[in-house]
Formats: sequence, C-alpha cells, structure tokens
Amino acid sequence: MAHRSSEQDCRGEEGTAWKELPWRKQRLRWGQQDLQGLSLGGDRSPSSTEDANTGHARNRTDSIGSSTLEQMKNLALHAQEERQRRSSLNIRRRAAVPLGLALITLLVFAAFVFRSAFVRRIRGLAAHQDDGCTSRYSLFLAYSEESLRRARWVNYSKSHGKRLKFVQAMYRLYEAGDTPVSQLQNLVANEEAWSSVISKAIATSNRVVMQLRFADLGRLTPNVSSERWLAYLNEHLSPHRVLPSDKLLVVDKIVADATNRLFQRFSNDEILELVAWQFIDDYSLANSHQAALVIFGNEDAADEFKPRSCYVLAESRFQRALFLERASSAGPQERQVVDAVEAIFEDVRNTTERLLLSPSASPWLGQEAREEAAAIVRRTKFEPWRSLFGPAGSGTFIARTVFKDYMSSFPRSVASPLSFWIESAKIHKLRFPGWPRDDSMLHRHDQYPFLVQYDYWWNSVYVHLAAAGAPMFYADAPASINYAGIGAAIARQLVRGLDATRGSFLDRQRKVRSWMPRAARRVLYNMTTCTGSWGDALMYIAASQITYEAYRAHRGPAEGRYTVPSRGAHAKFTPDMLFFVSLCRSVCGLGDTCATVLGNSDAFRRAFSCPPSRPAKGGGRCTFFRT
Repeated sequence: MAHRSSEQDCRGEEGTAWKELPWRKQRLRWGQQDLQGLSLGGDRSPSSTEDANTGHARNRTDSIGSSTLEQMKNLALHAQEERQRRSSLNIRRRAAVPLGLALITLLVFAAFVFRSAFVRRIRGLAAHQDDGCTSRYSLFLAYSEESLRRARWVNYSKSHGKRLKFVQAMYRLYEAGDTPVSQLQNLVANEEAWSSVISKAIATSNRVVMQLRFADLGRLTPNVSSERWLAYLNEHLSPHRVLPSDKLLVVDKIVADATNRLFQRFSNDEILELVAWQFIDDYSLANSHQAALVIFGNEDAADEFKPRSCYVLAESRFQRALFLERASSAGPQERQVVDAVEAIFEDVRNTTERLLLSPSASPWLGQEAREEAAAIVRRTKFEPWRSLFGPAGSGTFIARTVFKDYMSSFPRSVASPLSFWIESAKIHKLRFPGWPRDDSMLHRHDQYPFLVQYDYWWNSVYVHLAAAGAPMFYADAPASINYAGIGAAIARQLVRGLDATRGSFLDRQRKVRSWMPRAARRVLYNMTTCTGSWGDALMYIAASQITYEAYRAHRGPAEGRYTVPSRGAHAKFTPDMLFFVSLCRSVCGLGDTCATVLGNSDAFRRAFSCPPSRPAKGGGRCTFFRT
C-alpha cells in the first residue's frame, strides 16, 4: 500500500482547490467570546425554559443572530491565529458538542451557504404558479434521511463501545488528550440525546404536504417566532426579500417538529458548538490523513472511503461550479451523451403519460384522475440539464469562457477553510444570475445520496451530470442497458409525483388537494401494501414497468444475443435479459429491492423463461400498471 502524507489534501478530479486550504493539525479556540453575537435564541436561563404552569415552552429563540456570516468569518480568522497560540485551546472547556451531527446547520447558515444534514434546506426562492399567475416567492422546507442514518450510526457505535474511543481519538488529534474522561462521556451522552430527539421527530411527525404564510410559521415552531424566521431569512437571502404573506411549502412537519424539540432540549451554546465541531470534523477529513484514520478506523478503510467522502464534501458545497466545470470541459462525445440522456428522459416521461392515460393500463384511476396524473407528468421539469443546456440540447452548451469568468472570481488564497467557504458562498450568490431562483443546484439534497431526485413542490426531476456515466449510462451500450440504468433511475423519481403520501396530494398547479378519488386511493394503498415490504417498493415496480415499455419501443427488430464475460467464462444474454440484469445492478445495495421488483414482473419471467411452476422470489403480482 502506498504511503500517504499527513498533509495529503482532498482533491477531486474536477480540480477543486483543496490544496490551497491551509488546514493541518492546528489548535482551535471555540470559547465563549468567539460565540458572542451568534445567538440563535435566548440563553439557557430559567426564564427561557418550560413554564410549569402552562406546560408550554416560552420563546427561547427570538433573537436569531443577524450577522452570523460575518461573525463566523471572524471566528475562522481567530482560529487561524491560534496556530501560533497552542496553549489557548479551549475545546475542553465546552464538552457538550455532539460530534459529526450538524443537524441544525440551517438555523445558522440558512443552508444556502453550507450543507445541513437534518434540515435539508429551505429550497431556492422560486416564482410559484398560483391560479395561473406568477406569485411572489415560495420556500420549500424538507428534511434529509441522511440524519436518520447518522443517528443510527451513533447508536450503533455507542452500543459497541466505539463512540467514546472515537471522541478520545479526535481530542488527542487536536492535542486535547488530557480532557477528563467524564467530560467526554457527557459529550457522548449529549450526542445520543440529540439523535434521540431527531429520531423521535421523524417517527412521530405528520407527513402531509401543506402550505402556509410566513406570518403563520411560528405556529409550527413555537420556540422560533415567525418574525425571527423572516428577519433571519431576509438577512441571508438579500437582495430577495421574504414578506409575511409569502408562502412556505412543507413536505411534512418533521423539520418544524424537530426544530422545536431541539431548541427546547438544547441551549444556544450547545447548538453553536455542534456546528463548530461539524466544521472541524469535515475539514479534518478533507485535509488530514491522520484525521481520516481516526474517522474510518484504519488505513484500508480510509483509502476506500475517504475519496468518496471528499467528493461528497466538495460536491455539496460547490455543486454549481462542479457541474459547470464538467460541462465546459465536455468533448464531442460527452455532448452527445447530454442529448442521449435527455432523449431517455423524454421517452420515459412520454411512456409514463401514455400508460396513465390508457384505461387498460391504469383502470383503477378513473378518467379524471388519469388526466390529472398525466398532466403532472407532462409538466415535470428536467433539471439542471434544461436550465443549463437549453431546449436545443448541446447546441447551447456552456462555453468555456463563461465557466472561466465564473471561477476567476473565487478566492485563491484564504486564511482558513472556513473563511474560504464563507467567501466562496458570498461570491457565488453575487455572481450567479438570478440567485437563488434560477440556481437549480439548490433544488436537491445538500448531501450526495442520490444521483436523481424528485422535488415535489417544483415537480422537477434533478439528474446530476455524474449519472451520465458508468454504471448508469454507457455511450456505446445497447438501449436495454441504458434504459435499465439511468432510465430506471429517472422513472423511479418521476413516479413520486403519483405516490400515496405526497404526490397524490399535489395537483398539476402544485395546489394542495387530493386529486385522486377515494376509491382509487384505496386501491393505491392496497397496492402499496401488496408487496409486504416497504412503501416505496410499489413505485420501484411502477418505474420498472415504465422503463421496460420505453426500452421495448427502441429495441431493434432482429437484435441477437450479447456475449458478456462472467467469472472467467462468457454468458450470452438477450436484450431483455440485459435489461433486467442492468436494472438490478442499478439498485444494488438496496436490500430486497431487486427481488421484489423482479418477483412481480411478468416481463422478467418471459425474458428468462421462468416456468409457471417455479415462481420467482417475492412471487406476488403487485403491479402499478396493467401491462
């Protein structure tokens, strides 16, 4: 194994300037004077705790800091100075910092600047269609399931006795190894309490789409008033201004419920220090090999997982820049790929619309609901391909000069990684035309869990440029492989506009109403439970049906078998066989998804000549369309 320098940086293939971030092992000061002026709410005082008589929490968070970015910039500069002042490390003074769980970053940076693992973000300001007219801005509030995975990992590592060891190792890395064990144990306990709050909110919150005025937002978060939300958002969304009459679009109440619980349970200092530690954790991973060893446990794990984690870190903060860089450097073949992927999207969308409008394919919907569902699919937008490349495809590809002008404004020499991210975010906001309304890169997860993602309120399918590559797409592959790869990924998100919990409560105008008749909704719920598995299984089955129908329309009249290397030998597959092999490959790692989808597919049985007497695993007949 090649030796890696302790100063090895985290550089992606796109050339992100990680090497210019001067983050090596250095002492940091996260003391009380650094946190002054960063208050998200009132101090943890008797007047701000729960009223014993009324049982209601008083408004502890009515003072969200109005100069958070500048304060954090100064904080970063102070931290850099501490490289020469090692004796002032103050990380031991405040132990209640839950490691690795920046679940409330939105409340500190509005999530237009930095990622948030729990409160995914308030999505980009966008002109929203209402009654056929363009209204003022609407914001979209949602959460990311990444937080749930993090909470599970915290509980797992704690139960196996590894969490305390990890905390001790990180403290030693920053030369705070003499911190009392009892203090670190309190830290771990506080982290567990934080994840418990999040898990409980996810498990008990109402998951119904809704919209309300910002003037009424405080009803969802009694610990954060509507006035403070407005003041905070307007501070960070300048020059756009949010008014009390503007709308908030909510996918569910998880975010509001969790925010309320967190501010009820934790003090401002605890929340702020949580965010501070998350920065340290991220930068350590990006710029320190020793930190990577602590985080991943050993050399082999660090070598395997660090590159991906570094890419996540870069992609989540420089989404637009990375996309433009890929687009500007694309050669002729890559430009053909852009057109090919867009053609697959159109085929999948048209096939979905055709199946929905067909009384024989979807008899359970009813005519009016079929037309509404088809209209929703017809209006689905394709992002960011359309906004970047235009309807003419590669004919309006981003020019290299545009990208160079965009990138030239970003800082090349900065005092610290924190100040680099802050300055870059500010510049991006100023340089990007129409930010944030036209910045489609804001309309997706802050993390990088999905290459393709559906946005309910925007009725758009986001497809990352990286999806147009192996193993999802091959420029010279048969149609069966590409339709089962990137085509199926697109279809799986496209059908979310019809799902039982959210999509079927938003009509083509994105108004909150149940456009599906009660009888049809009962059928949909029955089909959802038919798989005996998780709720999304039906939508995976629907996506496979759509993609297979779309692929069949492109199958050549006399295609033969394809020879594929397999364990030192060669196997021959028909195009239909290749389709289902590729389909399963695209959901590899998702448990029983492949078996559930194939077990409910007659097309799969025909492709592999499965005898009726030997049903496939999963063996039911749970289908969305009657094909």
